[in-house]
Parts: sequence; structure tokens; C-alpha cells
Amino acid sequence: MALTSPRFAPEDRLQEVASNSPPMRVGERSRGVHLIQNALLDLGYEMPVTTSLEIVDPDGQFGRETERTVRALQEAHGLTVDGVVGRQTMRLLDGFFPRHSHRVRLHMKAAASNNDPICYVPFDSAMEATKRVFGRYGIRVDYGSSESLVLTPEEMETFHRIDADCEWEVTEGEMYELHRMGSPVPDGEIVVYFVHRLVRDSLRGCGGHAPDRPACTVIIGAGLWTTAHEVGHVLLTRNFRPVHERHPQNLMARGGYSLPGIPMLTRAQVAQMKEHPACHALPGVPMHEAPRTFSPASQF
Repeated sequence: MALTSPRFAPEDRLQEVASNSPPMRVGERSRGVHLIQNALLDLGYEMPVTTSLEIVDPDGQFGRETERTVRALQEAHGLTVDGVVGRQTMRLLDGFFPRHSHRVRLHMKAAASNNDPICYVPFDSAMEATKRVFGRYGIRVDYGSSESLVLTPEEMETFHRIDADCEWEVTEGEMYELHRMGSPVPDGEIVVYFVHRLVRDSLRGCGGHAPDRPACTVIIGAGLWTTAHEVGHVLLTRNFRPVHERHPQNLMARGGYSLPGIPMLTRAQVAQMKEHPACHALPGVPMHEAPRTFSPASQF
């Protein structure tokens, strides 16, 4: 039986765990371990060693602390207590997180002319990648709309390349004018603008936007995860530190994420994102069942 939780279903390694091919045990280091550790933390288990590295939190290393925490979970719910995440334990965890807890809605707009078809703009792939990243942390990304701005030749000359530096707060200039274009979107929803070039060729996107108008700008042809990265900047806001993470597996890594597999987020990043006005708590999501037996990590 395949996993169905939005946290776990997209991760191939966890689908393998759910069929014991092979199970997850001490010594493994993977994104799948990171997701299991996140789930255990959200269920109320304390894991101070696992969460001691800020640049990758939790650390994704199946060590003795993770093994002891898995044992506590298994004992609390009547499973075989072996500290190994196999079919039964994985499906127990899958059932704790049946739905997303928060929702973000994206609207996508592309700078194009009447003679410049929009079919090549990567709306679908950008949406799918963004869904895959945030869904693993309980944030559902919904499609709002997509639109070609159909610019005049004069406007296209201006907005083909945005000659404005990437600033957090945009109050004037070409990016400000671009972000005023197109059909209106509801308050509390994010707009992603696709353009051909930014002022610096090394830039693939920018999360800067006008106050109270959450938006970001991404170049057409940017990497698969660029839209998710820039949406991440919007949700983290200008005050979050660090702006870019040092760990290359983090979505917010400097220069963008380019490794195989789905990018990761830290718990601090996820907590900050869920506080943003554009990240809406979903009604009717049940509270996760607390452990019937709670053993603080300090007692392990």
C-alpha cells in the first residue's frame, strides 16, 4: 500500500520504506530520514542532538537518538519495538499527517508580446516543483491563475530585461511597474512574474516586492526549483536570517538549489513561512495525536 501523506508520498525512499524494501535503520543519511525526524518532532518528541545544526535541522542522520525516538513511538502505539522504520512504523506516521496544515496560492504572469507565444513559459513545472518542496512540510501550494501580459512593443522593450537591482522592498522602477501589471489577484496571495532577463545575468530570480503586495520575479528558463526558492524568500520576509543557507541541500542555498532530489527546509524556515499572511492555516485539519508515552530525549 503506497503512502498518501503529502509529507511522505513524494519521497521515493519513504515509499520503499513503506514496503520494507529496505526499511530505514541506524546509519542511513537521507532526505527521507530528515522527513521522519520532522514528523517525530511535530508529534512532540524532543531530539536535541538531531536539531543542533541550524543549517540542516533536523540533520537527516539516523543515529542513536533517532533510533531511541522511533522506539518510543513504537512502544507508545503497540508496534514491535526495534527502532527500525519499516512498513508498520512508516504507515503509522503516514496516518498522523493525512492533509496539509497550511495553504499558499500562486498566480503566474509572463511578460510576452502578441508575437511571443507563452507556451514555453514553465508554469506547470514551476508549480509542480514548488508543490513538491512545500508539501513535505505541510504547506499546500495551490494554482491560482496564469496570464500572458501581452505587452506592446514599447512595453516589451522595457520589460524584456528588468534593469533594476534586486531589493527587498520595491517602491519604484521597472520591477515595481511590472508588479502592477496584469489582472488583480486576491489579497494574501502571491504573484510570480516571469521575464526574459534580469539586470545581472547571474540572477535567476528576485523575491523583492512592494509592501503588502507579495510577489517575486523569475527568469524564463531558470532552474526547476527557482520559483520555489523565490516564493521562499517572499514567505521568509526581509527580516529572516540567514537570507541564504550554507547547506547545499537547502532550498534557500545561495545561488539556488541544483542537486538531485527535492530540496529541504529547516524547522526555523518552516515556522517563519507559516506565519506569513500569504500562508493560510487550513480549517478542519485534526491535531496530530500526541504520543501516549512521552520520553524526553534527556531520559534516553
